[in-house]
Amino acid sequence: MKKVVLKSRIVALGIAALFTVSLTAWAISPKEGNNPSQIKYIGYVNEKPVYHLALNNLTEGKYLISVQDTDGNVLHTEKLEGKKIERNYQFVDAPSDYYTLIFVINDLSTKNESVYKISKTNQVSESIDVNKVK
Repeated sequence: MKKVVLKSRIVALGIAALFTVSLTAWAISPKEGNNPSQIKYIGYVNEKPVYHLALNNLTEGKYLISVQDTDGNVLHTEKLEGKKIERNYQFVDAPSDYYTLIFVINDLSTKNESVYKISKTNQVSESIDVNKVK
């Protein structure tokens, strides 16, 4: 009887390990295939913000990058080819107080589109504390 219980525990443990490994592999694999794109805010250069685009594709690809404002006006467009592409973008005409930029990345080979919306707002906060001293 002990051998049957021991064997069933080993089988259950093996199935659980197999299930865990398959879920881990599924979670690690990117949903967009081999074309994950990223846009990061780097900081300011000459009092204007700079954004970093990284296309971490493993194979040669062709991309159309378009940057728009909220009204749909195209601020910048370019076609890029290659793998592991990185570019920095800075827009001189962007207002310094607040703005919204929309980055549209089209993969011309797979017809996938990624859209990133970047918004900058300023908030002023004022705090007044009243404390009893004595």
